[in-house]
Amino acid sequence: MDALKLRLRVFLVVLLIVMGLGILGFMIIEDLSLADAFYFSIVTIATVGYGDIHPATQAGKILAVVLIITGVGTFLGVVANATDNAQ
Repeated sequence: MDALKLRLRVFLVVLLIVMGLGILGFMIIEDLSLADAFYFSIVTIATVGYGDIHPATQAGKILAVVLIITGVGTFLGVVANATDNAQ
């Protein structure tokens, strides 16, 4: 396996871990269902923004900030490596 494919796989695993922790965190902190926590995490990482619902607690807001910092960077790493592999 070449270095580009390995790097892409690492970024994908890290993104899945970040997503999983975000979902679990929102379920616990914001008392959300699995579907709502998944939605919250996707909206946060994709930087779409909250139009309908938003974190209600201080801890939820902190989790959202951490998820933005880690998730956006990891997501961009996946996209950059995927497009680099396409060449």
